[in-house]
Amino acid sequence: MKFGRYLYNILTAMTLMAAFCDFASAVPPRDTYTRMISPDLKSLQVRNIADENLPAVLSVPGDGITVDFDILAQDRDYLKFRIIHCNADWKPSGLSDAEMLDGFNYFDIDYSQYSSATTVPYVHYQFLLSEEILKPKVSGNFLVEIFPENDPDNVLATARFAISENSLQIHGTSTSRTDVDFNQSHQQLAFSVTDDHESIFDLYNDLIVEIQPNQSQTESVYLRHPLRTSGRKAIFEHLPALIFPAGNEYRRFETVWVNQPSQGVEFVEKENGRYSFFLYPDEPHAASSYSYDETQRGRFLIRSADARSREASDTEADYGVVIFRLKLPPDSRNPVYLLGSFNGEIPDGNSSMTYNPEAGEYEKSYILKQGAYTYRYARGDGKGNLRNNIDGDKYQTVNEYTIKVYHRRRGEHFDRLAACSVILSGQY
Repeated sequence: MKFGRYLYNILTAMTLMAAFCDFASAVPPRDTYTRMISPDLKSLQVRNIADENLPAVLSVPGDGITVDFDILAQDRDYLKFRIIHCNADWKPSGLSDAEMLDGFNYFDIDYSQYSSATTVPYVHYQFLLSEEILKPKVSGNFLVEIFPENDPDNVLATARFAISENSLQIHGTSTSRTDVDFNQSHQQLAFSVTDDHESIFDLYNDLIVEIQPNQSQTESVYLRHPLRTSGRKAIFEHLPALIFPAGNEYRRFETVWVNQPSQGVEFVEKENGRYSFFLYPDEPHAASSYSYDETQRGRFLIRSADARSREASDTEADYGVVIFRLKLPPDSRNPVYLLGSFNGEIPDGNSSMTYNPEAGEYEKSYILKQGAYTYRYARGDGKGNLRNNIDGDKYQTVNEYTIKVYHRRRGEHFDRLAACSVILSGQY
């Protein structure tokens, strides 16, 4: 009996370990990122109306999330959107519309405006995500799919948001005094998850925690177990997955003026009625000392100095080509990526830079709307992972760690979102 019980425990542990490894190594499918699919769709933004710096999460009644985008066209199109429920790893959960919503999964995008006095004509669209509009039956991760009314299979863009039950409490801190170094190149998180309402059966085994650094959609870390539990509290600390490369501050530039260079812009050209913004050539910061700069960690803000107001910039800001340049020796094995919310922070062919041997620099061009942008450079390792060896890792860097706590109730086949919180690091 003892041997049988011993063998059972070993097999159970092996099964749990295999499941954990499969989950931890899972990479979200490409079609569940916030991203622009149509080449004519630009400036996709998903914003919390309470605070643009908060995650796109609905947590209490009255919350709202706006989705904004432009389509480069002369005429308005009739657009709709639908939503898909996703599990913690952003793979579709398989919930039907009836299981997910109290109503039809087919929503109109009614608000649109034509651009005004711009060299590039476009139509600006906006819609609101709220519990009142969606009437959800469950919490969790959701993916918005935007499509033309007469062509529902033609998805123009996708956007992530979440609905939280707000049933757990998250309290945490960040420090540069980590288990691997002391005020050097890493930051380490420690946090607790408290279940005051006793809504979780087993705090050690029934939680899934996602930690997302800054706006990156591809660098999330997942945890299946805390270090320990104490009463109705799960404590996450001194775990290897809680140690992150510190990175460096995002770079930034502005294109708010079209007749003169703004911050980070070396010169502006107008040819055939269209604007081009040439940024100053960038150089790696890895060997430089840390320099604080208050950025929005990848976000961007649409703004034109000539617009009547910030809100008017939605239709009065113009589009132009922005040319990025990075002085860096070539490396054919490790691609260089230009990342920011304007391209979804996704390291792929759309964000990879091309080396120009004549100029001795990497180059990349984007058609972007006037505004204030933040961005970063990163190398790939050839295996789909990012290495931050271009701008180095400075322990003082201000990073934003979004923590989401999911759970799957006994007998259910999908992940609910129980709580969400943000820990801000840096400035030690």
